[in-house]
Amino acid sequence: MELHGHNSEQCSPAEGNVRVLVADTREEVVAEMARVCLNEAAGHQMAPRGLLRLLHMGELPLALALELQQAMRAHGGEAILPPLASGVKHATVLLLGTEAVVQAVCADLQCRPDVLPVTAAAILDALNAYDAPIAGALRCGPYLLPLGRKTYIMGILNVTPDSFSGDGLESLDALRRRAEAMLAAGADLLDIGGESTRPGSEAVPLGEELRRVLPAVRALAELRVPLSVDTYKSAVAAEALAAGATLINDISGLRFDPAMAATVAAAGVPVVVMHLRGTPRDMQREPHYDDLMREVCAYLQASTAL
Repeated sequence: MELHGHNSEQCSPAEGNVRVLVADTREEVVAEMARVCLNEAAGHQMAPRGLLRLLHMGELPLALALELQQAMRAHGGEAILPPLASGVKHATVLLLGTEAVVQAVCADLQCRPDVLPVTAAAILDALNAYDAPIAGALRCGPYLLPLGRKTYIMGILNVTPDSFSGDGLESLDALRRRAEAMLAAGADLLDIGGESTRPGSEAVPLGEELRRVLPAVRALAELRVPLSVDTYKSAVAAEALAAGATLINDISGLRFDPAMAATVAAAGVPVVVMHLRGTPRDMQREPHYDDLMREVCAYLQASTAL
C-alpha cells in the first residue's frame, strides 16, 4: 500500500524520546509545561491535573470510608480500603488521584451533610500544607531565623557527666570553648542539656538539673546566638528562659510535665516538640508500632494541641 504525502519511514522507539517525568510540586509541573507551550499562568491552572497525590486517612468510620471511595471513583480516582471483616466499624483509607480529582471530590463533600464537609476541609488543609512553600521566620527572643532559605545547624552541648555523646562538659571554660568551636564550624544555634536522655538513663532531680543548666545558659548568652534548652521540666524551662535561653526543646512533646505547654506559651518562645514512646529509661524495651508514621503523626498532633 502506498501512502502519498507521508514519510513511509517508521519512527523507531528511540526517536520518540519518551521520558517519564517525576514531578511532586506545582513548580515542577509548571516548569515542564512552560518548556512545551504553556505560559506560567496557564501552567498554574493546569498543574493540579499533573500532580498525583496519595493521601493516608487513618481509622475512619466505615460508612465515611465507603462514601469517600464512591466519591473518588465517581471523579476518576480511587480509594483503597483493606478487606472488610464482619463487624469492622473503622478502616484506614488511601486516596489515590490527581490533585484536581481530590479537589473535585472535596467540592462535592462540602455540599453534603454530617461530617463530610469537615472531612473535605481536613483533606484540603493537608494538601495546602504539603504544597505550601516554607515561609516566615522563627523568632527566638531577639534573634530571627528566616525559614525556607537554609538548613539551620544546632550545636549540642551536654552539661552532664553521663552524656551519650561523651562530652560531659561540667567546666564553663570547656563549655565556652566547645560552643565557640561549634559556631566557628557553622552552627547557627546552640542547645544545652542538663539531663541525659540516652536509652536506659535515670531522671535527674530538678535541683541538680538547674544547677547544671543555669550557669551554662548565663555563660553562653554572652555569645549572642539563639540558645535552646533541652528539658521536659517546666520549672527548668522558666528559669532557663529568664537566664537567657530563647527556645525550649522537649523530648516528651510537652507530655511529661502538664505545665510545660502553658510555660512556653506564656513566654512566647518556640518549642521543639518531639516524639517519645515511654521514658528514656525504658523507651528501647521492645517498642512496638502497628503503623509507625500514623502513630508518630498522631502523637505530635496531639502535643501541638496542648
